[in-house]
Amino acid sequence: MLTKRIRQLNRYREIVSIIAKYGYGYVIEDIGLHHLLNYQERMSHEFRASKEYGNPIRCLLEELGPTFIKMGQIVSIRSDYLPTDVIVELEKLQDHVPPVSIEEVRAIIEKELDQPIEDLFATFSETCMAAASIGQVHSAQLKTGGTVVVKVQRPGIQKVIYN
Repeated sequence: MLTKRIRQLNRYREIVSIIAKYGYGYVIEDIGLHHLLNYQERMSHEFRASKEYGNPIRCLLEELGPTFIKMGQIVSIRSDYLPTDVIVELEKLQDHVPPVSIEEVRAIIEKELDQPIEDLFATFSETCMAAASIGQVHSAQLKTGGTVVVKVQRPGIQKVIYN
């Protein structure tokens, strides 16, 4: 029980730190959570509103991880709530999230299927077709000649979502 609370507190501190890093420290200050920042973070982050909203919000959500990316994806379809520049940036969260490295993708596939990629596919594209909050997709060709799409979950995604 205590271990879970410590993990949660560490995550809250991480969230507050990232929010401040992207120029939204004033929000942290307004809601009274600035005490969660360490001294160096308090001194180095700006505590005033940014004039550009879209890009920093998208970057912030990407850095906070899959749950926050998913929230951004949901909000991105509600153009009646947010300014256009924010919506345009949040739409990028639908399928333009930074991909997992090909080395990690290969390791995941080979571990899950217990075979080297070369034994599974005639060809496997190292460039992902799309990457989103929970996973990414790669095109491949089976040894039988059929074309497939391989969806790979991000490493450690279950732990991130359930903790």
